[in-house]
Amino acid sequence: MAGIVHPRILGLAQCSYWYKLLQTVYQFQFSPVSSLNMFTITSVTVSGTSRSYIILGGQPGKEVIGPVSPFGPQGSVYQLCIPGLGFIKFTDVGPKVSGPGDWAVQFASASATWNYSGGGEAKIAIDNAGNFTVSGGANNVTGKVTPW
Repeated sequence: MAGIVHPRILGLAQCSYWYKLLQTVYQFQFSPVSSLNMFTITSVTVSGTSRSYIILGGQPGKEVIGPVSPFGPQGSVYQLCIPGLGFIKFTDVGPKVSGPGDWAVQFASASATWNYSGGGEAKIAIDNAGNFTVSGGANNVTGKVTPW
């Protein structure tokens, strides 16, 4: 009877064989998670009045209230909620970048994806009319808060 062998004991060819087998049989996908391909939100400012906010979301099926940074991995969906104003939905789209940077985040209603390299540090500024700007990455994007 064959036993379970730790991958370090197997040669590279054998590891590759088992990886391909897992992919074929179980539709296994290896997706390394690293803080270098994830992002943080370092500040959220709303002009005019002092407002609180909360972030909801995460990986599909693993959503939480108030997730801890860094955000991601690819496919994770979040909502930045501002009481009395509305919310901004954003999705980590991974390496689907059109423009500068290595990684992208799609902010709903934004003019383009917000791109970053390494561990991105997003700064979100919102005016009284509900217009927002995301900066701190390889580019800046603008959009409109979705009202309640």
